[in-house]
Amino acid sequence: LLGGCQSTADIKSVDQSQSGSNITLRMGQELEVKLRYTAGTGYVWEAPENSGQILQQVGTPRNIPDDPGVIGGVGTQVDTFKAISPGTMELKMVYHRPWEKDVPPAKTFDISVSVK
Repeated sequence: LLGGCQSTADIKSVDQSQSGSNITLRMGQELEVKLRYTAGTGYVWEAPENSGQILQQVGTPRNIPDDPGVIGGVGTQVDTFKAISPGTMELKMVYHRPWEKDVPPAKTFDISVSVK
């Protein structure tokens, strides 16, 4: 039980409501970015400009549907990033259709992350 509590303390979660804010992480701490999506539309959340020098994406995004029985329903995409070196960076994510090259994203998410 203690291990479970400890590991959640090492994960900081943010969502769309915190876009534009400043987040501080410790070295090795993980950041979960939880953003809403609608399945079946072709739109996905991506972090195209994350260079991986301060934050490194961990694994692949997880999609958690609100109602798994609904095809094309809404849910939450969870992207996990790990603080790998000290510094400050902008973490920007875009909600877009990856194949549409000259179309602005439908939504954006942007936070300033400081790793101490």
